[in-house]
Amino acid sequence: MEDNLRNRIYKAESGREDFNVPDNLNTIEKDYFVKMITSGCRKNTKETIRRLVELPLSLWSSHGIYGRVTFDKDNTSYPVTYCCGQDWSSEMKTLRDCLLGKFN
Repeated sequence: MEDNLRNRIYKAESGREDFNVPDNLNTIEKDYFVKMITSGCRKNTKETIRRLVELPLSLWSSHGIYGRVTFDKDNTSYPVTYCCGQDWSSEMKTLRDCLLGKFN
C-alpha cells in the first residue's frame, strides 16, 4: 500500500490495522508538508495551516488530491513529496483550501 496522505487519513478514521501505513504525521513530515504547501503565503495563512496540521488525521476531511502527497521516511532530504498533475501553484492552493475546509 502506498504511503500517502489519503491512506493515512483513511487508516486514522477507520482504525484498520491491515493498512500498512502510519495513522499520523511525525514532526518532520508536518514541517515539510507545511513548508511545501505554504511557500509564498502570508504569515497568518502559514500559522493557520501549521495549527491545522497539528490536529489528528482522524479529524481531517479526506480529499482525492491527498493521494498525491506521498511520504518516504528513508529520504531525509525530501520526506514529503507531491506528484503534480498540471500546475504546481494552483494545486498547492487546492491543498491549502482542503485543509482550510473550503471544500467539503
